[in-house]
Order: sequence, then C-alpha cells, then structure tokens
Amino acid sequence: MIAILLCPPPTFPADMFIAHLKASTPQANGQSDLRHLFAYDPSRTRHLLQFTQAVMRHPGPVSPGERELLAAMTSSDNQCLF
Repeated sequence: MIAILLCPPPTFPADMFIAHLKASTPQANGQSDLRHLFAYDPSRTRHLLQFTQAVMRHPGPVSPGERELLAAMTSSDNQCLF
C-alpha cells in the first residue's frame, strides 16, 4: 500500500512577492495589485504610468472619456477592480 501525504501547495515566489507588496503598502489597501505596485516603488512604475497615460490621452478617434469608459466596462466584465 502506498501512503499519500497531504501537503499544502507550494508557495511560488510571485505569491510571496504579492503578499510582501500588500503588507508593505497599506495605503493601497482594498485596491488592485497594480495600485499596490505603484505605491510600493513609484520610480519603477513611472514608465508604465507614462505609457498608460499616452494610450489613454493621445489624440485619436476615441475620446479619452470613452477610453476610460471602455476600460471600466472591461474591468467590470473581468470582475477586476478598476
């Protein structure tokens, strides 16, 4: 007979980082993981913020307000905090 040991699932480095990130950024409590990342080290997320602002604000056929609405609707459909 083979004995099967029940062990908890392994903790992956990404899981440990997210736990550390959330513990280190109480000011973003209740927000998305991305907001925790911005609060944790703003200097490392500057390029992502600049890219996001360029995508959302650059002139184009869809207004910035419509882009925000599309992003909010997509987040809602994905059950993601926006």
